[in-house]
Amino acid sequence: MLRLLPVVLVRDGGRTLLSVLCVAGAIALVLTFEGVRAGLHRQTRTFAESLPAALVAMQPGVANLLGARSVLPQGARRAVERVPGVAAAHPLAGLPVIYSDHDRISPVYVLAYDTAGGPRWIVEGRGIENDDEIVVDVDLAHRYAIRSGDAVEFLGHRFVVAGLSGGTTNPFNPYVYARLDNLIDLYLAGDLPEELAKSALSFLLIDVAEGADVASVRSRIESDVPDVDVYTPAEIGENDVRRVEGFLGAPLSLLIAIAWVVAALVVALTLYASVLHRLGELAIVRAIGARRTDLARLVVGEAILVSLAAFAIALALAIALSALLGWAAPQYPVEPFDPRLLARALGLQVAVACLAPAFAIRRAVSVDPALVFTQ
Repeated sequence: MLRLLPVVLVRDGGRTLLSVLCVAGAIALVLTFEGVRAGLHRQTRTFAESLPAALVAMQPGVANLLGARSVLPQGARRAVERVPGVAAAHPLAGLPVIYSDHDRISPVYVLAYDTAGGPRWIVEGRGIENDDEIVVDVDLAHRYAIRSGDAVEFLGHRFVVAGLSGGTTNPFNPYVYARLDNLIDLYLAGDLPEELAKSALSFLLIDVAEGADVASVRSRIESDVPDVDVYTPAEIGENDVRRVEGFLGAPLSLLIAIAWVVAALVVALTLYASVLHRLGELAIVRAIGARRTDLARLVVGEAILVSLAAFAIALALAIALSALLGWAAPQYPVEPFDPRLLARALGLQVAVACLAPAFAIRRAVSVDPALVFTQ
């Protein structure tokens, strides 16, 4: 019976193509929403995981870079460096501020580094080499038409943009880099807000001595220095992803669920219309001895073939949509290419293809063989 299926689909090629395109549109919507979530997760995780340290010390009770404020006591660095197994502890200041340009404002996160923690991926210009220089995230720079070499007013002071960095943003605020000693000098000269002094030490990037066990060093730091909590960069990345899920997970999950419902309805309606269109053919098949289970397999087989053909087109549509969204809003990457995402989406699509045609199956198996004599 299933051998008839390719013949039926090819013979009624126009209807088949329309069915495939309708289903592909619904699946592309699902893949796009899934790609938004995957892109946000990757974007959020990448920055934290790129911190050049085996361990990161933060204020007790703070476990995130994203949406959190960490302030360490000035003696924390010396206390951490006294712990056996610690090779060095590099200070890093983090300060959430608002950048404004005429009538536009954006929240940004200033990272002021000393001996480690500067921008790792310069996509234009160079790193910071002189006083009164900063490095700006490339997405923020494009939003405000900033280029390397431009002078910008920032933190109440005029800075020169030495370069633009990549991989230094998250769904809520991009990063701007400065040298810690430069900011402290400007603060002492009265050119920067007092808030800087309170955040002069936010994190410690900890290098572990060669041959030392990272887990053991971490335990000793947390035991000997009660003023800090210690995490690996990977743990901070996962904590930031959970923070993003807390902010955006529910609405994204709702949108994805709605998209799957739409896909299921499109498959169901498409197949039901196809069955109604072929009632005469099904009556003939039933009259020559086909069982009801044969007709049910025919309908499900059609649903699976249409869905698989639609999935390939949907992936192409999702890639085109992701490129369009990336051009319109580069700070929100869409990545519908993750193999796990595609495998999950394909598995769900096959399940939908098997379950959605329930009404079409019911109509097909109840066809009266005598209908053939009325055609």
